[in-house]
Amino acid sequence: MSDTLTEEEQLEAIKRWWKENGKFLVLAVVFGVGGWFTWGAWQDQREAKAEAASARFEQLLNVMDAADERGMTEERQAAAAELVEQIKADNSRSLYAQNAAMLMARIAVQNGELERAQRELEWVLDNNRDEAVEQLARVRLARVLYAQEEHDAALALIEREHTSQFAAKYAELKGDILLAQGDAEAARAAYQSALDALTPDQQQRSMLLQMKLDDVQAASGAGAHTPVTAGEETV
Repeated sequence: MSDTLTEEEQLEAIKRWWKENGKFLVLAVVFGVGGWFTWGAWQDQREAKAEAASARFEQLLNVMDAADERGMTEERQAAAAELVEQIKADNSRSLYAQNAAMLMARIAVQNGELERAQRELEWVLDNNRDEAVEQLARVRLARVLYAQEEHDAALALIEREHTSQFAAKYAELKGDILLAQGDAEAARAAYQSALDALTPDQQQRSMLLQMKLDDVQAASGAGAHTPVTAGEETV
């Protein structure tokens, strides 16, 4: 439910990040790293690569804008996939590449291509250097695994150490997985932990979490729990 809104907020956040930092990031890469080396051919090559990544990421956002306004056609999806692969090839550890792979995973989930989404998120984890990105990719990958009913693998991901910013997300998903496994009491404890861990900017989740906490009381005597799909819980 509200996670669909969170997906839209994520895309808007990436757009804002681009508008505020995109061009600056290009210059920072060029001049910050360039200070350690002589000017010349190397710097020209570095600048060209940074500018190419910048341009491709902007093209990717334009494709996403068009998809949001008029739908994700096969042509737009193919264009997005090609741009993502080019950005990843340019510099696999750049913020451009991490955000591009995250957006590709989002497209894959929306299309029901959970294995593709899993590959993209695993790529982020394999190539990432930023702790916040790593924790966000981890919880999204856990949701994709959960949607594929790979419960043990999903739990293994979210039981790793994480910061307080992600505590509520991790605890809520843990509750969903435990409930799907039939452990209503442990799920109840996880949902309560999620409620307690909500930060001020996450309070929009409180109503849904309270509903889950209330519903889990009856789940202990109910039948199998129907898993939430990755599309419903994609951050």
